[in-house]
Amino acid sequence: YLIPDNLKSEIKVGQAVSIPFGRRKEDLKAYVVGFSNYLEESIKAKEINDIIESEPLFSLEYLKLLEWVSNYYFCDIQTVLKTALPQKFFEKNVKKYRTPKIKNKIYDIEKKSNENKLSIEQLKVYNEIKKVNSKTSLLYGITGSGKTEIYFKLIEDAIKENKNVIFMAPEIALVSQLTMRTIERFGADCVAIWHSSITEAEKYETWKKLRNNEIKILFGTRSAVFAPIQNLGLIIIDEEHDSSYKQTMPNPRYNAREVAKKLCELYDAKLILGSATPTIESYYEAINTNSLFKLTKRFNDSKLPKVITIDMRLERAEKNYSLFSKTLINNVKTTIEKGEQVIFLINRRGYSSYTQ
Repeated sequence: YLIPDNLKSEIKVGQAVSIPFGRRKEDLKAYVVGFSNYLEESIKAKEINDIIESEPLFSLEYLKLLEWVSNYYFCDIQTVLKTALPQKFFEKNVKKYRTPKIKNKIYDIEKKSNENKLSIEQLKVYNEIKKVNSKTSLLYGITGSGKTEIYFKLIEDAIKENKNVIFMAPEIALVSQLTMRTIERFGADCVAIWHSSITEAEKYETWKKLRNNEIKILFGTRSAVFAPIQNLGLIIIDEEHDSSYKQTMPNPRYNAREVAKKLCELYDAKLILGSATPTIESYYEAINTNSLFKLTKRFNDSKLPKVITIDMRLERAEKNYSLFSKTLINNVKTTIEKGEQVIFLINRRGYSSYTQ
């Protein structure tokens, strides 16, 4: 598209513009993603009609990320842009948005001075993470070992350095839980949430604050990796092994963990992956880059539950062809006789049609 003389001094990358397209009677909304001084003679280019939003919706660094996602995941940039920006941004005018009618109650939580001191093991791991040169670190800690307290300490350091943080969790419920704990520690003014359950009005309000660099800590699920946070210094991905970080449908079929790595590369930020059961690829990479950090004890030396593993082949050798071992049956009977309850966790989510 050609730039009219009256818009040449105003037009910028990231702006929303109005353009004629094909034989349509109505104009389309488009985004400026670059400029060129060359135009082939065979191309009859049309002129841009007008600038819809004078303030750019995304920066050049953000555009680089979107282009990388587009190339890496074999997807056109328009689809990536629709995934990254809230859907309503594609309407003709975003100024019609009002302040959200109902304020999320999570922001009403009062700040408390509840900083917990790190244990000797936590402090050792925290200091090692600070020293490591690698952009990506894996925090491999057993359940209840206090990984979240190390996250908070790293967040505190990032804020002191005037940097901002993205904190991702696999589930919306977990995002809310972590947000509440963070507000208690750092206050509600600098914290925001970004996931599919917040309204478009709330998302637009958060997006404006992110663009104005008013948000220090952003919580969200996988889509938070596309939030236009300014001055990024740290990304934390909790439960990094979780399959929900990978979008399978629709396009782009991205993995938030891989996009976060690219984001850290563009902003020169650090990435912390945390899990009690890390993925093989994260574990392998961490070993080879000397960036694996382990927490082997529970906080306050809490005892781990007693776990018994039973080999069902031995049960069959003793003529027990039941689905349940004798040990399991005896323990269930004993528990019920005591008036207590039993939970069975079955390793099946509809993939197996029968059990042999």
